[in-house]
Amino acid sequence: MLIWSALLGSLVTFAALATAGIAVAPRRAASWYRLMFVLLIGGALMINTGLLHALWHLPASVQAWLRSFAGPLAAGVSLHYLGLWMGGMREDPVVDRVTRWGGLLLCLGATVLALAALILSPTVSRAVLWVAATLSLLGAVLAVLVSLRGAVLRDPLAPGMLLACASMTLMTAGIYAQSLQLPGVGSGIRALTSLAALVFFAIATALVDRRARDNRRLSRLSHTADPTVEPATGLPIGAMLVSEIEHAFWRARRQRCQCAVMCLHLRNLYELNRDLGTAGDYQILVAMAARIRRAAGFRCVVGMYHPRCFVVVINVDQPGQSPEMVLRRLSTFACEPMTVLWTDMKPHTFHPEVGLAMTMADAAAASALEVLNSTEAAAQSSDPVLPQSQVDTML
Repeated sequence: MLIWSALLGSLVTFAALATAGIAVAPRRAASWYRLMFVLLIGGALMINTGLLHALWHLPASVQAWLRSFAGPLAAGVSLHYLGLWMGGMREDPVVDRVTRWGGLLLCLGATVLALAALILSPTVSRAVLWVAATLSLLGAVLAVLVSLRGAVLRDPLAPGMLLACASMTLMTAGIYAQSLQLPGVGSGIRALTSLAALVFFAIATALVDRRARDNRRLSRLSHTADPTVEPATGLPIGAMLVSEIEHAFWRARRQRCQCAVMCLHLRNLYELNRDLGTAGDYQILVAMAARIRRAAGFRCVVGMYHPRCFVVVINVDQPGQSPEMVLRRLSTFACEPMTVLWTDMKPHTFHPEVGLAMTMADAAAASALEVLNSTEAAAQSSDPVLPQSQVDTML
């Protein structure tokens, strides 16, 4: 019980941090999601380890009823939250379907188990608990597979989430081994389970906060070009950009697929220089970089060939990232007006005029620099693009 008590103290700390996040930003949905996540997982841990019974001396029937559905319910909600964190339908339709329907089925399973525990005889409570353990482990395994898919598709935060989900699987197995009183479960297993739980909560909450900060920053930069915000776009330029495109071609050759190279040419970048000087185009580039990254996602190459030309490179067979879909998002986000501010001057509204072009490159034979030059020239000579309009595609 001493080990479980130490785990309880850690859970209270995570819950306090989540509550503090709500106090700081009560209107952010992510803050409420985080608190619900900690309470659900923490509640399931307390129920299945016996901590809840030790604190409040619940009747055995009530304790058995809570154990019948707490684990699957927590697993279903966590799987749904993981799908939202991975980007949902925008990033990967397969992951979205797995997490959405998997979470829904786990929650339905938890409801059925709760009703069964109320209706059936207490003599079958162990069988109900076995079913709950199976469903909870199934949810943990699905979370591991989803995180693994994100890592394979080059989501930069997915490897960390994969470690967190693996720790959650170990934690779930240990918790139900304790609840089912399986032979060989001693203080060593309990200590390992508690350690896995702490690793899971620490990594998962840190990654959720990181992704939320990135999304808030991109949203802020894409709506208003604020001169007080540090740009830090991180977009590769020059030789680094060409190197990353060549690396994308190399990956495409291994996967035996084509690469789509897209160029967005910003024609009126220096339109506000008469009023704002160079500060105007600097702010516009920061906002445009954020918009293009939001439109393209986190799993492809995004760079800047020169100040007027942004580049996006994706693998054609990458799930959820078809070239046509990315182009539609680029034409929608990039052409929206933006507000440019500078010291005590009045705000200026900037209407981007862009040209878009795309080259479907055969990665086995194409030269990255040649494809980049030809696509940039096509974007420069193309007609101005309006949101949702068609773009010139060179096959």
